[in-house]
Amino acid sequence: RRLKEHDYGLQRQPFTNPYHPAFDLIIEHTGDGSVCSDGYSRSLDFSTGEVVVEWDADGAVSGRDLFVSRADDIVVTRIRCTRPRSVCCALALAPHDPQREIYSLYMGKTKEYVLERKAYEGEPIVYTVDADEPGIAISARYYNGRAFGGVACVGITGGSAWVDDGRLRVEAADEVVVRLGLFTDVRDTDAAIEELQALVKTLPPDYGTLFASHRKLHQALFFRTRIDLHAGRERNRSNRELLDEAREGRLLPALVERLFDSGRYLLISSSRPGGLPANLQGVWSGTWNPAWASDYTVDENIQMCYWPALPCNMPEVTIPYFDYFDLLVADWRKNALQLYGCRGVVSFMRHSDHGLMLQDAPWQFWTAGAGWLAQLYYDYYQFTGDLGFLSSRAFPLMKQVALFYEDFCTIGPEGTYRFSPSLSPENSPADTKVKTTVNATMDVAVMKEILRHLIDASRILETGDDVSVWEQMLEKLPEYRIGPDGALKEWIHPDLPDRHEHRHVSHLYPLYPGYEVDVESGDSMVREGCRRVLELKTGRPAEQYHPWSHAHMANAYARLGDAERALECLRRTVHDFGEHNFLSFDAHHDDVFQLDACCGFAAGVVEMLVISKRGRLLLLPALPREWVKGAVRGILCRGAIELDLQWDFVRKRRIVVSMVARASQSITLCFPMPVEITGSVDSRTAVTTVATDKIRCSLTLPQNRRITLEADIRGS
Repeated sequence: RRLKEHDYGLQRQPFTNPYHPAFDLIIEHTGDGSVCSDGYSRSLDFSTGEVVVEWDADGAVSGRDLFVSRADDIVVTRIRCTRPRSVCCALALAPHDPQREIYSLYMGKTKEYVLERKAYEGEPIVYTVDADEPGIAISARYYNGRAFGGVACVGITGGSAWVDDGRLRVEAADEVVVRLGLFTDVRDTDAAIEELQALVKTLPPDYGTLFASHRKLHQALFFRTRIDLHAGRERNRSNRELLDEAREGRLLPALVERLFDSGRYLLISSSRPGGLPANLQGVWSGTWNPAWASDYTVDENIQMCYWPALPCNMPEVTIPYFDYFDLLVADWRKNALQLYGCRGVVSFMRHSDHGLMLQDAPWQFWTAGAGWLAQLYYDYYQFTGDLGFLSSRAFPLMKQVALFYEDFCTIGPEGTYRFSPSLSPENSPADTKVKTTVNATMDVAVMKEILRHLIDASRILETGDDVSVWEQMLEKLPEYRIGPDGALKEWIHPDLPDRHEHRHVSHLYPLYPGYEVDVESGDSMVREGCRRVLELKTGRPAEQYHPWSHAHMANAYARLGDAERALECLRRTVHDFGEHNFLSFDAHHDDVFQLDACCGFAAGVVEMLVISKRGRLLLLPALPREWVKGAVRGILCRGAIELDLQWDFVRKRRIVVSMVARASQSITLCFPMPVEITGSVDSRTAVTTVATDKIRCSLTLPQNRRITLEADIRGS
């Protein structure tokens, strides 16, 4: 799928056009190099995106290597063997898992399939395969005339190749390299195949050259952030061994490092400028009927997918998110006007690749969606300092969200705003199944955040907007309410009791992913109310949760400075839902994996090491006992500050922080324990320390000049 404004000629659908398998590249190994179980291994290198499969074959090592090129937009596969002239195989392109081959028509080299599984209002998908030296082409057509397909160009070192029974057969080669390109959304398949063949044939046939071009682009993103939790020889242990340890009760640092890399890899691979944003399954779908139809669920899932993007210093991967939602603003405006008679915009809970999805009550009564989605817009400015983005994209969207609230909210008998209808995502008050309510806590928190961001942005941009309107709206917001159990209530209305066993924790928005409250700031009563919510939810049976529930709670515990419970939530994500391939599976669907929890895990690790607000950085706010020594490099912080951090609580008992800011600014560093600044401070930078129970260091960062501080840990 590609992100663009187009008309597929389809009627407005209740579900998205899902990602589905285009086709299979079938590799049949023959001869002495056939795949066997001896010495069999398979791996994925997160740092390069290369997949390697190897096995022993009569004293030689055979294998396949594969990557999807960021440089050339093709899939590249190499088949190899350490014994010369031992690669013997047959290559074919075919539909993925057709239930039944309706008919097979052989006319020389052409094979045609009709997929039995009906698609798009009962019409079949028709495939045509054409094999010729030195390649294979496949195309498929939907009922509406649109087509997709691909071309595999095969390069052979040594040996011979010929076409037989719709396959390209290779004999006695030293190496085979397949360059596979895909096309989508065309009408003239012959022209598309011819154009793609010409393009692929211009690329180097050498695997190493193609891989080097891809690796450079991939690693430019992947290695911006690195983490070292002093795992040592644990890193030599297999995924299975590390996961077994987690299931026995210990989340080893080596597994944390690997899962941190895994989450970033998945997001890098699923979200690239020019394409669609990451959905619940990323870009991976081995089925014609993927879970949730590859849609965009915006009451937690897509937001969590992007939580690590900015702190892990990958702002480029957020661009598809902004491009996609920008295209929907006109529909959101219609929602506001036609459903509520309001100006501004309101988003539904689910979106498709071609627009909004039809939704019944109560989902259409959720009004916090556009506001939550706008959080990443404003954060993009805070992390990058991009004033142009703030002015042209973030600020206009936030104004539209606030305009809706201005018309939608009414004044209740208490003299404060009333949100009605109101919905706390997917939950309902205890003793009722009615989800449509009044004054959900999340509605209040999101509106408060939007208004504060608007006021800040207006002053930064000097727009001349009358911020007094937004300030007056802030004053009309109701206060959060603490329930009789000491927990922050999910609904502010006193007659709506909480349901703590539910998987969502949306009413913790002021704590995370918002940052109204954290371990050092915000209303202490609200902070402790958030803590109580987490205590009541943590430890409940796995069947009551999804993997992302624990990932969310890990980030929330990090904001509270509770290191051990944050780590335990990360462990529960692995224990309850993790598989050996590191994908998190849905507790209620054994065969459904979810990208959000994997990305949420990576975000949680960062949050335990650095919490950033403009003007204030909390260093090691939730450091578990097991992470007594380590380093993290390249973390991006609000204020457009790139930060490296090292700590050693064993021998040197020292914290070293190094920062470079894109704009000159004053900041306060907050350490987790009493420290003494001992050296490596730029002599031109004014630094003052204030002794408290958690030492704070105030300093001014110059523009684009690295500043390093060494802090010795004092006391026990």
